[in-house]
Amino acid sequence: MSNPMRARRIADEIKRQLALIIQSGFHDLPLPPFTSITEVRMTGDLRRAFCYVSVLGNTEAVVAAVKTLEETKSFMRSHLAQMTRLRKLPDLTFVADTSIAEGVRITKLIDEISKADRAAEARRQAIELHEENGT
Repeated sequence: MSNPMRARRIADEIKRQLALIIQSGFHDLPLPPFTSITEVRMTGDLRRAFCYVSVLGNTEAVVAAVKTLEETKSFMRSHLAQMTRLRKLPDLTFVADTSIAEGVRITKLIDEISKADRAAEARRQAIELHEENGT
């Protein structure tokens, strides 16, 4: 088991370098616009890095970006090796980051519940007003 601070530093460095590679070296690959690495998580033994990918657009765009990055991960690793001073570079695994979509979905659910609560409160007040005037 490695030091959690070291794992975090390595993950942050990989994230930073992958962002540079994506911005500069992928002009000929079919990556959707605004493809970004939102987070990198290292396994405890530092042998694997899970790279979370986000794309501005729909789910198909995210899936396409992850597929492209997975197909070119040997290219990515070779560039990372040149850009970092790690003795052993972890294996990269690209994963779709669904946190933004989940956040939007949860916000919509909260809005729906809030609207329903306001409607129920308005009905309750109308019933109370009606009962007060009727008696």
